[in-house]
Amino acid sequence: MLYTGTYGAKVQSWKKANPRELLKRLIDGHPSAEKSFLLVKLREELFHEENIEYLEAMIEYWFINNYHSLVFRPNRQERDRSHKAKQRRVSAVKERIESRILEEAQLMLLDMILPTGRSLRESSGEDCERAGGWLSQVAKKIQPGQIVGDVMTEEQVRRLWKAAKQ
Repeated sequence: MLYTGTYGAKVQSWKKANPRELLKRLIDGHPSAEKSFLLVKLREELFHEENIEYLEAMIEYWFINNYHSLVFRPNRQERDRSHKAKQRRVSAVKERIESRILEEAQLMLLDMILPTGRSLRESSGEDCERAGGWLSQVAKKIQPGQIVGDVMTEEQVRRLWKAAKQ
């Protein structure tokens, strides 16, 4: 019986006359045989009258796969349109991810941990001066005893960080 479902290999593996199983038996029966020998043996087996079901299964498999690839293949314009749409979606997702990363990074400056073990937000001007680097610029903007998070915003800290980076 010809079954023209859409899943060629899976459908063929369900059949009683499964050509893959026939090939497996031949390989198991001749473990050291070369590929060309096994092909000859398979051909001999397939052309025996009692094995016609194997040949039919192979023809169905070939037919189903080729039929679907020829009938249901999208034309070039559809493929190009689909590809461009996919690229646009990927770009949009990429932009959202990059934007989110930047947002998260911006939240991080006041939350970064100094050598004292406290976050910049909880650190004093004196702590920033001792840490050095760009944090000495933060120390110059506040009094030694003042707490950074009480006196400065994330944006102010970010501007100092960017200026020191340049």
